[in-house]
Amino acid sequence: MLQMSEIQSKKKQGHRADIDGMRAIAVSAVVLFHVKVPFLSGGFCGVDVFFVLSGFLISRIIFRELENGAFSMVNFWERRIRRIFPALSLVVITTLLAGWFLLLPQDFRYLGQSAFAQSASASNIYFWMVSGYFDQSAEIKPLLHTWSLSVEEQFYLLFPVLLLGLRRVVFPLRVCALAVVWSLSLFWNIWSVNRYPELNFFLLPSRTWELITGALVALAPPHAPSLSGRTSNLLATIGLILVVASFIFINPSMSFPGWVALVPCVGTGLLIWVHGLQKTWVSKFLS
Repeated sequence: MLQMSEIQSKKKQGHRADIDGMRAIAVSAVVLFHVKVPFLSGGFCGVDVFFVLSGFLISRIIFRELENGAFSMVNFWERRIRRIFPALSLVVITTLLAGWFLLLPQDFRYLGQSAFAQSASASNIYFWMVSGYFDQSAEIKPLLHTWSLSVEEQFYLLFPVLLLGLRRVVFPLRVCALAVVWSLSLFWNIWSVNRYPELNFFLLPSRTWELITGALVALAPPHAPSLSGRTSNLLATIGLILVVASFIFINPSMSFPGWVALVPCVGTGLLIWVHGLQKTWVSKFLS
């Protein structure tokens, strides 16, 4: 359930129904990938779509509160905990109860370890240490999907500190600083994808650029040029094609995330940015 400040934020900034639509498509893609729908070999890219969306939404809240002089890291983290942990705790407890009856003793022990890791917002680190996302043993790891939530939680812990350090910096330098972090993370991601594939897939340093893609989009609207309806529709169509193409043509045999992850992330960022300026046929479809 949204906290009151977040509800007020929606009213002030305008609820983005198109983002709800993107979330629904991303979730559907991930679920269909895991049930092995043949034509969605890249459905796992829905996670990358989520990273960009999360980076945008959380940055929009922080930027607004910083501008108003109302930002508090303690309050921010408290809101994140209240929003995330009740539902997450229910999922973990239910999974543990089911695992007690359904799993072999050794598998249940691994489940307990992953549940403990998730309670410390470190399940991505745990799964990096024990396996890869696409290996066969992943089928008997019920909490494997929580790795991406841990990445987001770690980002929520560190990103506000960076923004506080930049709060007195003029806007162009603030964008440049975020762009530098984005570039370093992307470079590390591309360089390490074949050298350290599991580390690259699960850990925050190689995923930071995806979340900051959303943050950069959150900075863009007040300073964005006006676009004609035709241009907006064209850009939105390109964004949608990139996202859908990633679901269809990317597959687990590719080096991922690597440069390939630019496809869903750029597509998602483009959709968020364009629809922040004006409605298109894509935003109406997503809404």
